This record gives sequence, C-alpha cells and structure tokens, in this order.
Amino acid sequence: MTLAQRHFADQLNPDPSPTATTHSCGLRRNAKIGRTGVASGNNCSTPATIWLTANSPVATICQGRTFDRHERATMSAATTEIIARAIIRRNNQILLARQHTKAWSFLPGGHVEPGERVEVALVRELVEELDTEAKITGFVGVVEYGYIEGDITHHELNLVFDVDIADDEPVSQEDHLSFHWLPLNQLAEADVRPGSLKKALLAAGDNQPPFWHPWNS
Repeated sequence: MTLAQRHFADQLNPDPSPTATTHSCGLRRNAKIGRTGVASGNNCSTPATIWLTANSPVATICQGRTFDRHERATMSAATTEIIARAIIRRNNQILLARQHTKAWSFLPGGHVEPGERVEVALVRELVEELDTEAKITGFVGVVEYGYIEGDITHHELNLVFDVDIADDEPVSQEDHLSFHWLPLNQLAEADVRPGSLKKALLAAGDNQPPFWHPWNS
C-alpha cells in the first residue's frame, strides 16, 4: 500500500484502538492501518515506518523522539523528489556517475523541476552534466526509494529511461562529478545506488516490460 493509499484508508477507516508492535530499532508501531512517516533515532540504521491512527496523534520513535501528523505531512511535502535517470549503454557497458566525495556510483540524470516534463528534465540534466546530445529511446521502469541523510528524510520516485548519447567518451561538465563505464557483468558486485534500483535493473534483464519497484521491497 502506498503512502497515498494509507492516507485515504486513515480518512475512511480510523481505528480507535490500534494494537502496537515493536520495530527492530525500538520503534513502537501501531499495527492497524493509519498515516505513515519515516524517521530515525540514534540507533537506527534504516528508515522506520511510523503508523498514526485518527485517535493516536503521536507515535514514539527511537530514543524518545516523537513525530506527529502535522510534522510528517510537512516533511513529506518538502522532501518528495522526482528524479529522471538514464541507462546509457556502450559495448555491454553502462555509464555511471560518481560524486568525488563518495565511494558509490549512480545513474546519470537529476531532479525534475516543478512543472517540467520528465523527458525534458532528463535531456536537460544530461546536457548539463555531459554537454552531449541525448535521445530517449525507451522507458525502463520506476523505483520508489526512501532514505535518511542527516536529519532529513528523503522520498524519491526514480523514473528510468534508455538513452542514446552522441559522444562515446563523454566528459563531465560538473566539478563535483566524474563518469565511468562499468561492464554490465560487474554490475551485481558494484556499489550502485539506490540499491533497489540496481536490484531492479539486474532482475529486469533485456527486452522485459517496464518494471515498478516499490519502496523497501
């Protein structure tokens, strides 16, 4: 069930007496359907789902932190991101980007601006990153992903496309990014993030219909 579905379920079927379970990091979670949010305490290494029912306005998080509905709604609206990503292939290799301060790689592309078409955003990002002509040749799939960085929870929708570019050896136009070709047979062992996106790519293979990979699956 998606966040939107849980929201509407909460509106339609509030439960006055939810039961509670405990998350592995110590989060007490209402087991019945309710609103959701994500937060992390000092001992949490992964996002934790917070369930809030109509009659339970506050949930307890790890290390005694609390998180109410209003805070969740504000946080979710501010941190949900739509990202267009490109699969660029060459001789059984795939083009990956890496920030100079990070050890892991990711697919080229970037954020879709408000009111911008996804395809336009992807071509724009590739021009900015690589200064090359780009042509979208197909839709690959969607990966929903959530993570915590610092004290900020992020919720991403990654829309992935097959793309052809004009340059065989594209050069980074961004000071903080470098690009490299990775043989496809090394993808499984490479540190490519989001991990759920790499998992979806490995499972999809060639000539498969578009995939949908939900959050935390």
